[in-house]
Amino acid sequence: FQVRNTLLFQAGGSVIEAPRSAPGVGGSQRGYALGTWTFNPATGRYAMRLRFDWFLDGAYDGYQIVERQIQLSNDGKRAAGPVSTTLYAADGSIAATLCGHAVSTRV
Repeated sequence: FQVRNTLLFQAGGSVIEAPRSAPGVGGSQRGYALGTWTFNPATGRYAMRLRFDWFLDGAYDGYQIVERQIQLSNDGKRAAGPVSTTLYAADGSIAATLCGHAVSTRV
């Protein structure tokens, strides 16, 4: 499936991910994601870890962790690599796990 969002990487290793709309607006049921990124000069790859909260009818319903390995293209305009995610229920139990491959366009 396709996810549309905006990632803002900041110097020092923090990252903010903005969903298409705020929770409860336009059908969105999740909040903004906060996380960290690192760069490994030995591999030339970035790693990113994000966490965001889920809501159901405006009430907290759990959270999700997304982890990505990111390789930039030679021109630096595309990013690609494996992604995995774990969705946790409000009680902390694992509700779902997914993995795949992500491709992003850098602006």
